[in-house]
Amino acid sequence: MRTRIAPGLFVVCLGLLLQGADPGAAQISPGDFVPRTPLHARSRGPLRPAPLAWLARGAHSLPNAFTGFQNSRKPTIHTVTIDGTRFSPEALTVSSGDTIVWVNKDLIPHTATSKAGGFDSQIIATGKSWKYVAAKKGRFPYICTFHPTMKGTLRVK
Repeated sequence: MRTRIAPGLFVVCLGLLLQGADPGAAQISPGDFVPRTPLHARSRGPLRPAPLAWLARGAHSLPNAFTGFQNSRKPTIHTVTIDGTRFSPEALTVSSGDTIVWVNKDLIPHTATSKAGGFDSQIIATGKSWKYVAAKKGRFPYICTFHPTMKGTLRVK
């Protein structure tokens, strides 16, 4: 005999997901003990987490396997301004997938070159910009190859 989910429960779950629930914070996993509910009273076979238990803990506890979402965070765009032979901000922490834009507002050309080889802007002319999407996690000190005293650090978490 198959266990059926009430149509209204499906609509409630879908509604919670569409309202911005964070499905990445799973708190019930397959194999966790969940007491039988009337929904499962007639089932024969291994116990599965009851959908009602997920709702009782809040929408944020829906397991990833149920929702299919891993990370719903949208990438952010960060700006580093180059002016007066300085990077501003000098240190920047971003998440993997974020975009960093270096904007040259100085009177002379510059570069943003990672010492570890993570990225190299080549020449950023006056009034121009360069974009980089941070994919690799880590700490990346960088300099301007024309002006080695210009230093910055990009940290990707």
